[in-house]
Amino acid sequence: MKRTISLPRLQEVVRARVCAHCERLTPGGNDVPLDQARDCEHECGLFESLPNLRTLAVNLDPVVGHLDRAARAACGPVVETRNGRRVMATLRELTGR
Repeated sequence: MKRTISLPRLQEVVRARVCAHCERLTPGGNDVPLDQARDCEHECGLFESLPNLRTLAVNLDPVVGHLDRAARAACGPVVETRNGRRVMATLRELTGR
């Protein structure tokens, strides 16, 4: 069953699951509440791709397209990194894909 998720909620979950373990997290980043942006997000291609990835996960018809292929086409190789794979797994879990 397809479920929707808001962008702010997705950002919070990604901050908890992915950003918390990222080597590029700015010092003190884990001390910031999950609903607030980290300083490093503005330079993170993966985090900047979240709106597009969320839109794909929520709207892509699985009969027409495959989420991982569509994400690679829309956002490039950033989704193939270790953290990119974590984000994609999170999206699949949250949206029921």
